[in-house]
Amino acid sequence: MIYIADTLASSLNALSETPPQAVLLSGPRGRGLMHLAKYTAGQWGTLEHIVQPVSSKSSTAASISVEAIRDLYTQTKTKSKTATFVIIHDADAMSLPAQNALLKLLEEPASNTHFILTTHAPDRLLTTVRSRCQQMIVPPITTSQSKELLQSLGQTNETKQRQMLFVAEGNPAELFRLATDEIYFKEVSEQIEDVKQFVSGDSYAQFKTLLKYSATRPQCLEFIARLLTVMDRLVVSSPKTSSILRIEKLIELKEAIEANGNIRLQIAASVV
Repeated sequence: MIYIADTLASSLNALSETPPQAVLLSGPRGRGLMHLAKYTAGQWGTLEHIVQPVSSKSSTAASISVEAIRDLYTQTKTKSKTATFVIIHDADAMSLPAQNALLKLLEEPASNTHFILTTHAPDRLLTTVRSRCQQMIVPPITTSQSKELLQSLGQTNETKQRQMLFVAEGNPAELFRLATDEIYFKEVSEQIEDVKQFVSGDSYAQFKTLLKYSATRPQCLEFIARLLTVMDRLVVSSPKTSSILRIEKLIELKEAIEANGNIRLQIAASVV
């Protein structure tokens, strides 16, 4: 069973008779884009290929190479009488040559071949790629759907349910992971406690909290993302200049760390 917003379900159903040549599904991490892409491909036709980022020795970040896209030229060459689908997961991980190679496929597709792209960062895709896709922003599921999902996974403890609902905020893939991976749930619960310490603490307390996550770049970026999510909610419910300024500082810190800045030095500068 799949859990998606009613508005999105209606939109997908309306397209099922004549599927677009290419669809771009976008949303934050934890929204379950890959699961949705597989479900959609199965509802609209037959899933033939999945392309997703792979790590290489020359780079720490996983990516989709131009060779992987060019391989699709051959893989999709066979004509089909029914709709067949290619999923390109985390499409923003395509290199620039890979995106340009995909453009050729989108411009001259094989008969009955369709593409479903997923991305958490659509702005990283070329405008020409996005313009050739039916763009669909995947909304969060409702609280009632979230509770139903947790119950289907055997999560009946009300305290845990409240914690998971707060953390996941309508993201079904995140709910699934929280409900099925106890170690991950404990790690996230600890992060949320540290988020509370950060939000309520002074500059020194904030510095100490951030240092706790400074061992590795991915760990630090994950915690900052968690911080930003919670602080965004706080600003919506109670707009304060101090909170807005703190969010701006955190965004600057995130960007500096993503640009390979020294983690500890950037943390120190952000809380001064």
